Amino acid sequence: REDLLEQLLRLREETQRWEEEQQRSLAVYGLVKGLSEVLDWDTVRPRLESALEQHLRLEEYAFYVPEPESGRMFPLMRKRLSSGLGSTWDSLEMFWQNGRDRLSPHLVEDGQKLMAVPILHSREMTGYLAARVPRQADAAQALEKAVEFVSEIAFALRRVRLFQEVEELSEIDGLTGVYRRHKLDEKLREET
Repeated sequence: REDLLEQLLRLREETQRWEEEQQRSLAVYGLVKGLSEVLDWDTVRPRLESALEQHLRLEEYAFYVPEPESGRMFPLMRKRLSSGLGSTWDSLEMFWQNGRDRLSPHLVEDGQKLMAVPILHSREMTGYLAARVPRQADAAQALEKAVEFVSEIAFALRRVRLFQEVEELSEIDGLTGVYRRHKLDEKLREET
């Protein structure tokens, strides 16, 4: 009888873990679907912030995406990661100068464990997540979850970036480098 009760308890725990994992998967699916409809970083930011905090349970992080004009990474959002590795893009570039592969995820001991996770689409970096491992979490599992998460959103981030580039190209004349007429008219309307 005790064996049966133990088996029942294990089955309940496994079922609960499975249900939690299913809920997380549905949440990520919803995020990816929502991001596929988004065309600008301002709309991406709150959705992504919510997903990072709810799905990955992150409290301290910086999320970088490429600027349309220069391709240099800028912080789309940063939350309570104000110093140390990952707090600036320059700190990550210095980290890579020590022989680290920028296209591979890393766990780094920097006072507290930090996850450094590139977001890749077709081997092109479409973003980068630097985040402190939550205090209660197992670092290796947290990194694995983060890698899975960013692989799910990589295409959506690439799509937003491409749309931003197309929008920029539509506003500037390719030959002269000057804003097109409709952009000038738009600026004039804003000023009046």
